[in-house]
Amino acid sequence: MVVAGSLAVASGALAADTPPQPVIVKSIGPKAMRVRIAAFKSNFVYPCSSPDNIQIFEGPVEPGASVRVETAAGCVCVAHTFDDSPDLNWSMGQSECRPQLCLGRGRAKRCWPNPDPTIRVTLSSRPPGK
Repeated sequence: MVVAGSLAVASGALAADTPPQPVIVKSIGPKAMRVRIAAFKSNFVYPCSSPDNIQIFEGPVEPGASVRVETAAGCVCVAHTFDDSPDLNWSMGQSECRPQLCLGRGRAKRCWPNPDPTIRVTLSSRPPGK
């Protein structure tokens, strides 16, 4: 099952000439969790629920299901709950950015957008260390 949503870009928040691109977040379980996805407006701001971010999605995701949203942002903040408390125990937010192809090292390193701009994130509801 795929849950879909889209983002209406706030005026001036993101580049107007950047078309919305997909973000896919998949739950590998073992139990249901809540997922929060937010686009960074200009700087990386945590937690994902900060008013300095643009909230794209927050809701439940069953094991094996995916959430698909779109945003023009190059990076998003993703947080989720764990199965020991699926409505309250939120993870730290993590930033996930559009993939790039890079060649070289150091000052000679050059990067270009990947032909597939999809941000893909896989999450587990199992708490760390268990």
